[in-house]
Amino acid sequence: MGFTYRAYLDEEAKRCKIYACSKCSSHLSTFDYLISKDFHGVHGKAYLFENVVNIVVSHESEVSCSGCDEELGWKYASSL
Repeated sequence: MGFTYRAYLDEEAKRCKIYACSKCSSHLSTFDYLISKDFHGVHGKAYLFENVVNIVVSHESEVSCSGCDEELGWKYASSL
């Protein structure tokens, strides 16, 4: 397996809140990309983002951190 590039949201950090992995602190997204906090997942409260970085999406649409493989949630493709 090769080197995994991890994005650092430096410019965004100067003007808004950064959301990061609670285990390894890899940047994931910013407040600008937060669409809603009104979701509930299997493990409780969930957030909906328009854009995220430093993630891996499995074939089942489960999302994990690319830095530490911590389970973050799931990819929501569309609604009916």
